[in-house]
Amino acid sequence: MNPNYRKIITAVKSPLGAFVLFGLIAENILFISVRKIPEEHQLIFNLSMVVVFVLLIAGIIILIKKQVEPDSVSEKVNSVHDFQDLSDAIHHVGELIKEQYSKTNRVFVKNFALDLALTVPWATTHFLNDENLKNITYTALVIDKNSNEIKQHIGNKGTLQTNSANMAIKKLEKFAQREKHRLLARNVKIEVRAYGFLPVIHGFLVNDNDLYFSFTKMQGEVVEIEKIPYLYITRNSETSSRFFSVYNSWFDYTWESGRTVFIFDEGSISTSY
Repeated sequence: MNPNYRKIITAVKSPLGAFVLFGLIAENILFISVRKIPEEHQLIFNLSMVVVFVLLIAGIIILIKKQVEPDSVSEKVNSVHDFQDLSDAIHHVGELIKEQYSKTNRVFVKNFALDLALTVPWATTHFLNDENLKNITYTALVIDKNSNEIKQHIGNKGTLQTNSANMAIKKLEKFAQREKHRLLARNVKIEVRAYGFLPVIHGFLVNDNDLYFSFTKMQGEVVEIEKIPYLYITRNSETSSRFFSVYNSWFDYTWESGRTVFIFDEGSISTSY
């Protein structure tokens, strides 16, 4: 069933929907009764008809706006192909983080990253640096520049760069040093670990409720990510929950076996990329 139809059916069951339905019935009853009203009461009756009609129209407009138009950031995405790439998806991730924080007063992000070249500049100027967001835990996985497999198939040959990963970690360290006291006051925790195998999946999981992910491809002997869309799903069905399970399993496995390269926790900073 079309999601909008389902919303309208649900709306009829709501108090506002019941009011609109009652108004429609009342309007019809009044219209049928108009011929039976004495002439001396006709003016009052006509005014009553106008009031009921105006209230009815207002109720219908509010009902349609409330039930059909998207109310949240997650509802605004009408297709899993809404994002052409990471640079396109990342702005929506930022909006979603704010929305999730408004509901839970906390943000937990699992970022299965590649070289962090786009993510760190965005994160350090947006959600990690947003004074309105507190209780943030940002965990990220990044390619390991010391891995022979990474050196062979990524290195600095294509759009992914181990040099970019190195610069991203340094930028994150400088940000943490500069904003140390503010981050501590907002209870922000950051940890990055490096992995040494060729990445297939990458993405963001926000509060275990909203998932953005994409894939890499092999172009000859080099790992590439160009022209691969970012997919977005929310945890709203058994089928979508399976994608969350897959993402979590790979993230958690890689995290446990990963090499810690950056930590900011309770004001302490450690870097070893």
